[in-house]
Amino acid sequence: MNLHKKQIAIPGETPDITTPIRSFFEDPNWENVQTVVADDIGKFGVYFLAAHAQDYTDQINVSVVKTPKSPGNDFFAHSLAQIYGLPAPASILVKIERTDALIHLEALCKSSNQRTSKGTQKLKRAMQESPSDYIFVMKFANGKGLDQIDNVPEKIDLFKQKKFLKALGYAVPFDALVCNGDRFNILHPDRFSNFGNMLLEKNGRFIAIDNGINPLGELADYENTSPSFYQNILGEITKAVMSGNRDVIDALANEIAASIAMECPKLRLNKTKAEIRAELLAEAQAVTEAENKAKQLAEAHETHKSVANPENQAKILAEAQMVAQAENKAKRLAEDYEIHKDMAKIQYQAEDQKGYIRDGIIAGIHRLQEIGPDDIKDAYNHIPDDSGKTQEALDLVLTSLAIVHTYKETDTPT
Repeated sequence: MNLHKKQIAIPGETPDITTPIRSFFEDPNWENVQTVVADDIGKFGVYFLAAHAQDYTDQINVSVVKTPKSPGNDFFAHSLAQIYGLPAPASILVKIERTDALIHLEALCKSSNQRTSKGTQKLKRAMQESPSDYIFVMKFANGKGLDQIDNVPEKIDLFKQKKFLKALGYAVPFDALVCNGDRFNILHPDRFSNFGNMLLEKNGRFIAIDNGINPLGELADYENTSPSFYQNILGEITKAVMSGNRDVIDALANEIAASIAMECPKLRLNKTKAEIRAELLAEAQAVTEAENKAKQLAEAHETHKSVANPENQAKILAEAQMVAQAENKAKRLAEDYEIHKDMAKIQYQAEDQKGYIRDGIIAGIHRLQEIGPDDIKDAYNHIPDDSGKTQEALDLVLTSLAIVHTYKETDTPT
């Protein structure tokens, strides 16, 4: 969800702009919060907290608050992303004074308009029911989700962003490490890729959001998303990288490029450019033939109408229907042809640039080889024990990392 500035304005309220406005991320003070908007898409609560300047448009500081069951595990995942080098929003773990927070949220409910009051009430209820006194707070990532890139020029331009594509591939080994199937369909083949968890900033920088750890498959809807499933994939990727078998990595990069290009993982880039060109040529020929046929029928119809009489009126009407049907068919074929041409342009671009995704995957595996178990344990031990962190999350990551370290550069492909 992108929080647009106009969506969060509160009519009738004018904050004192003589006081510097700080985001909740910079200063977790509930008095700073003037708007709460809830995101209803995710399984766990995600809330956008905003403080406004006087005009509600020029100065808006937005923070993202999550109230998961295990805030400590979410922060553990964030710490691992930092160690790994995955571009992600800055995040903090905040211990809340529950009573103070609820008092301010209740006051905000009464002063807000109906839409923002609903979000505030949901956050208040979530904090009342939360088993932890901690919340997970992120800086608002002002990027564009790949699910919002829906026109041909933008899609083609996306595949020209080489740094972005490499960073995209770099995220794959990390997601496999923490069993996160909520981004790439190659790690969760029974569902579509979640393009909303891949953001593109204006400068072409890739931002990964929702980098949670899934220690017990609690996000899974299908049996094949257990930790061992992710770990098997991680092992196969590592084995392929360390042995120099690029066919496996190319296949993964191909699937990622295809899913982003077509916004449907079932559409693969499994045809050569020559095959695509041949199909487009056949379609163009079919369009021309349909248009010529419709034109011929229309000309014959006009000739017959000029000598029409009551006896052949039924034939004239039947011809008119045939002309309409032929013209509609030609129009439909022409529209499909234009769509397929646009799809081919995106496919060409994706196929040309998928090597950057492959390079990112390879770089990610090499980075995991550099990370040691002590790095993982240190990150875990720095998180408060009462924050909801779990031993299962630590064990999962250590097991996954051990699989990566099993393979060496000299390994040969089977």
